[in-house]
Amino acid sequence: MKNGTTSATLVGGTYLSNAETAIKEPSQESQAYFTSPDAVAGVPAAENRRVLVLAPSPAWVPSYRFDLLQQWDGSVLSVDGDRILVRLIDKTHPDPSANTEDVSELSFDDLTQEDRQLVCRGAIFSWYIGYLTINGTRHRTSQVRFRRLPGVYKRDLDTATRAADEIRRDLNWD
Repeated sequence: MKNGTTSATLVGGTYLSNAETAIKEPSQESQAYFTSPDAVAGVPAAENRRVLVLAPSPAWVPSYRFDLLQQWDGSVLSVDGDRILVRLIDKTHPDPSANTEDVSELSFDDLTQEDRQLVCRGAIFSWYIGYLTINGTRHRTSQVRFRRLPGVYKRDLDTATRAADEIRRDLNWD
C-alpha cells in the first residue's frame, strides 16, 4: 500500500472494511485502494478521492412493553349466545387472602378467533388489563387468553379411576 492510502474491499457494489470482509468468500470480493485528498503525488486520479464506507444498518427491532393494571384468573360458568358468564378471581392484590371472587359477563367480541373455539363450560382463562407501549405509543388494552391444556385420553381417565377405586377400597370408604 502507498503512503496515505486506506484499504477497502468491493463486495457486490458495496465497499466494506477489511474486518467486515473476513466473513465473505474470496471469490465475492475484489481489492481496491483509496486515498484521501491530501495523498502524496503519484497516485492515479481515479484513486485520489475520499470514500465513505458504510456498514449495513442493523435490522430495526420494535420495542414492546406491557404495564399490568389488573389481572384475573377465571372460568366459564355458562355460555348463552354471544354472552359468556364467568367467575373471576382477582390476582392483582399482593395479599392472596384479599383476592376477591366475582361473577361477570364477557362477550365473544372480547376474544380472539383462536380463543373463541376454546370457550365451553369450565374453560380456564386469564384476563389482563393494562398499558401496551409499542415504540413509544401507549395503548390501553384488555386481553383475554384461554389456556391451551392437553386433552385427556379415555385410557388415562380409566387408569386414574381404577387407582382411585383401589385407594378407596384400601381406606374402607364405602
